[in-house]
Amino acid sequence: MTSTKNIAVVIEYKPQLDGLRFCAVLFVLIYHYLPVFRELNGTLDLALFLVFFFVLSSYLVTKILLISKEKGIAAGHSKSKIGLVFLIRRTLRIFPAYYFYLILLLLLPYAGQNVKDNALSYFLYYSNFQLFYTHEWGELTPHLWTLAVEEQFYLVWPWIILFTPDKHLTKVFYFFIALGILSRAVLFALMKSPELEFATLQVLTPTCIDAFSLGALLAYRHVQGKTSNPVFFWLVLLSIPIMIYNKISHQVYFIFFERTFVALMAVVVVEGANRGYKNFIGSFLQHKVVVYLAKISYGMYLYHIFVAYLFWKVISIINNYATHQLHLDLSKIINFLAIPLVSFFIYFALSVVMAVLSWHFLEKPISNLKRRFIYNSPNKVNLTPAEPKSVNEVKALS
Repeated sequence: MTSTKNIAVVIEYKPQLDGLRFCAVLFVLIYHYLPVFRELNGTLDLALFLVFFFVLSSYLVTKILLISKEKGIAAGHSKSKIGLVFLIRRTLRIFPAYYFYLILLLLLPYAGQNVKDNALSYFLYYSNFQLFYTHEWGELTPHLWTLAVEEQFYLVWPWIILFTPDKHLTKVFYFFIALGILSRAVLFALMKSPELEFATLQVLTPTCIDAFSLGALLAYRHVQGKTSNPVFFWLVLLSIPIMIYNKISHQVYFIFFERTFVALMAVVVVEGANRGYKNFIGSFLQHKVVVYLAKISYGMYLYHIFVAYLFWKVISIINNYATHQLHLDLSKIINFLAIPLVSFFIYFALSVVMAVLSWHFLEKPISNLKRRFIYNSPNKVNLTPAEPKSVNEVKALS
């Protein structure tokens, strides 16, 4: 039995999990920055890789909650206190950059109109439901629904994990996996124009819950000592022919399972990264540059659409000045900058720059306040996960 006199919830740092978070963000940037991938939606929908966020987020969060639950109860802490401290720490990490971005958009006269019109839904983190009802993605806000889903997950999930007896958790996870698939099927059946509305259907939290639940299931098995779970790999392998048939035949029968299929793939990849890939994939995922980019990936994700908008606004101002004041023709330069691959690298660099500034001057200083929210007892019990190099929790979608 572990002594409660000196308990620390230590989650071993896994740099490859950080690397996966960067890869998930990179796929989103590729999808938004390179039109060719949006045109391939029928065969290769990179937007589905958002599911990786949900799986990885749930895996890390559930692991923290399960270990905190075990050690906290042993040390005499209440489950409510464990949940409250978790929420405070999540808030300190996620809220500052998110609200900074919203305020930034409110200052824009036209591009920020969507935030002005739906300010309450954005500031209270239910913009995904607003999007479902209005079908208005907004010029600079089409990605914020994922952060709303994540925050709703953070508000509810701790209490499910903390107050459900461990022996029943697996049943709870299976229930939510089924709920995610069923909710997509039912809502699809109720829609007047399902093929047109299916994208907005998938922003609702219930339709995303199977991905979170699969990540949680993997975390639970790992905490229980079952670090190798080949069943997930075999499920993916068996699902591949079905998914291929679905794409070729353009049938809707299996469309409800697409996200679950991607979530299963994410589970397999996350488990591999948790064990540690030994080949070039592992070297890439744990490269110091990739790990650093993963650390600032929340900012990259949050600002990546804004920097593209800002870039072309600046180019437009420069072009107008050059044309009317200097009588210069910059059309060739502008056409070159508009080449998708060229603009991709420009946008990527700008998103990194803005994310670096956000991390060092906004996010990190406030995130450091998390050190004040730990579980101290007369026996100096510390339930805060160790942070050797970086916080191995998902920074939103995130």
